[in-house]
Amino acid sequence: MPEFAYTPKDEIPIEHLLDILANVDGAFDIHKVGHGIQYLKRAGLISFNWQQKTIKREKAIKEYVTKQVTTSEFWPKIAGDWRRIYGIIQDKYHKVNPEYEVITLSTNS
Repeated sequence: MPEFAYTPKDEIPIEHLLDILANVDGAFDIHKVGHGIQYLKRAGLISFNWQQKTIKREKAIKEYVTKQVTTSEFWPKIAGDWRRIYGIIQDKYHKVNPEYEVITLSTNS
């Protein structure tokens, strides 16, 4: 895998996403991840570059996360995972997307 200079912007190589998820829960289901990516793509929240194997966040994802995810009844159950992912990204790349940082660190679990 080529080295990726992480920038806390809008794209991430799929390999890095899978690596981060494996560090959160070593027994995650790759098929569920694939279905989740397809769902987000169909909803217009992300795009997938097949040639570069990168996932790009689209502008609509910020509103979706702030209005749907963090206000849902499930947020208290998943907020800890979001904080663990934040920690993994911070430890590995020393940078985190500023929007993700604000959402992760400012919401109550």
